Amino acid sequence: MIVPAGTFTALRLESSPGTNNATSTTFWYSPEARVMVKRIYERTTDHYLGYGKFTTELVRYERPVGRRPNSAFHLTAGLVFARAAPQVNAERSADAA
Repeated sequence: MIVPAGTFTALRLESSPGTNNATSTTFWYSPEARVMVKRIYERTTDHYLGYGKFTTELVRYERPVGRRPNSAFHLTAGLVFARAAPQVNAERSADAA
């Protein structure tokens, strides 16, 4: 997985919309870095707010010095995430106009 913070080997985890849940989420988790490196949250057109897509990516990662695997501080130190502007379905927006 390539994100602004670099290239990571990552596991892709997906959820899909259920009967009463009109959202889906895809995560990319890096076991080596022990962090989520990317997330895409998407609402379907059946969602009460309508279609929307939000992407969050890791933009900076610094390896902790003196690794302590059970330390919450070291697992979160040096992480910076950025959320992209929401993407709206252009066809849907044109139809509404």
